[in-house]
Amino acid sequence: MNNKVSAEITDLMMADFKKDIEAIKAKYPWLISLTPEERLSGTHLGEKSISFATKTYDYIGTNPEYLPSYINKVEANRDFSLWSNINQMLRVSNILTDSLNDTAMQAGFEAMEVALAYYNSVKEAAKRNAPGAQTIYEDLRTRFPGQKAKATTKPPTK
Repeated sequence: MNNKVSAEITDLMMADFKKDIEAIKAKYPWLISLTPEERLSGTHLGEKSISFATKTYDYIGTNPEYLPSYINKVEANRDFSLWSNINQMLRVSNILTDSLNDTAMQAGFEAMEVALAYYNSVKEAAKRNAPGAQTIYEDLRTRFPGQKAKATTKPPTK
């Protein structure tokens, strides 16, 4: 079995992690949460639109006479700058999130390997009528609902 990751998270480490996350959230009190409907309702500034938006804001700086009077130029520039900076923050935090996901996935791979090895051992022990093995096997085999236990068929009596 491959043991690529071997670590332990203590209660203190978990408490510190939660405090660190709360400290980050407190440092940026203007962070918001959108509803699913709000996420769908806006005009998104995604990868395909970055060049367009960047050029537009450059033109707003050099040719502000075309900016509609109902738009606050200072607030518009603040929004674009915020978007740009948050995207840099996301890239950094995504690296951490990816590492957390990858480490959790690898730990899960390793944990499941052990669970399957134990399950197969109990299954074999149950076939051999080892004490208590059948009870454990019956409980664990619910993970594999599509697989029925092979019925033991007795040869027909003559």
